[in-house]
Amino acid sequence: MNADQMLPEHSVRSSRRRSAGVRWRSAVVTLGLLALPVATGVGAPGSSASASAVEETTLFPAVKPEPAGTIEIDPASIVSGGDEITITATPDESLVEAAIVVSDGDGAIAPQQVDSGVQTTLDAPVDAPSGPAVVTATLTGLDAGGSTRTVTDTVWVDTVAGSPVVSTLGELDLELQVIDAREDKGLISAATAKAARVEASGKTDSIVTVENIVSCTGVCITGTVLWTDSIGGTHPVRRAPVDIVDVGLEATIPGIAGPSAIVVGGDVVVATVTTADDGSFQATIDNVDSQGDSTGRDVLVRVHAAGPGFDVVDMHIDSATSFDVATGSTLDIDLTANNEAENNTAFSLQNAM
Repeated sequence: MNADQMLPEHSVRSSRRRSAGVRWRSAVVTLGLLALPVATGVGAPGSSASASAVEETTLFPAVKPEPAGTIEIDPASIVSGGDEITITATPDESLVEAAIVVSDGDGAIAPQQVDSGVQTTLDAPVDAPSGPAVVTATLTGLDAGGSTRTVTDTVWVDTVAGSPVVSTLGELDLELQVIDAREDKGLISAATAKAARVEASGKTDSIVTVENIVSCTGVCITGTVLWTDSIGGTHPVRRAPVDIVDVGLEATIPGIAGPSAIVVGGDVVVATVTTADDGSFQATIDNVDSQGDSTGRDVLVRVHAAGPGFDVVDMHIDSATSFDVATGSTLDIDLTANNEAENNTAFSLQNAM
């Protein structure tokens, strides 16, 4: 295929909030949209086309639906603690019967009509959340052909000791902010907050099977890591670093963890391996418990959304923990990143890089 047969390249950029602070990084993937040659007219009666004639077509439609306009929820209006939120919308000037619909998780508020082509700011009543909730504001209307066009803004909200917490990024960011707020208000200790951040950032689906195999002299760990696409299909997570973690204390114990051990959130990373192209991994570790007792290691598998030379803002998924593992055990630990939680969807980007 020559250069004339290729469409312009497009970049997909994804920004993620790191779990342990307000630090940001970006990962960029370049996707080339290709124009494929498709044979046409071959063998048709009266056709002068030769067998080599082709017609150029594209993988994706060239025309995208026109947006309904813009709409934005003001997070500060929620943080202020009032019973109304401020919404600013500018419907496209071609939109007919433009309206704003607000939902606070308990149901939609009656649509409010707005003028097309004019920026409108309104305060909509919402109930203060008693737990995690999602607030959406949707601008809707009809185009010249009678088709419905919409655009939506979403915020995630919660309350800590009577103070609203709001995120414009998603459920994971909200959960991390709630942990920060609870620590700031003295509701949890710094150590508990650190452990909670690690746990929140690693949530995923995992299956752990334990077998006792004579040929394993320490603790043997095997498994497969998959990621889930937008329609529910699963695919292997390739070339991703996998930490074998001994869940332990908030500090290492000199002489037990060993000089080469790394402490992550109070846990000891005993070994790091890499997934194969089919998503599989394996590792063998000794069974010297990092806590200094003889009960056996407490094993957790942590997979990073990273690869050779890159990482997706240090996003990761964790397995369930197998406590006090017996020597000679083989742990079969399979993890599947879902297509909903932010730390899980990072693996679709990892796959594209």
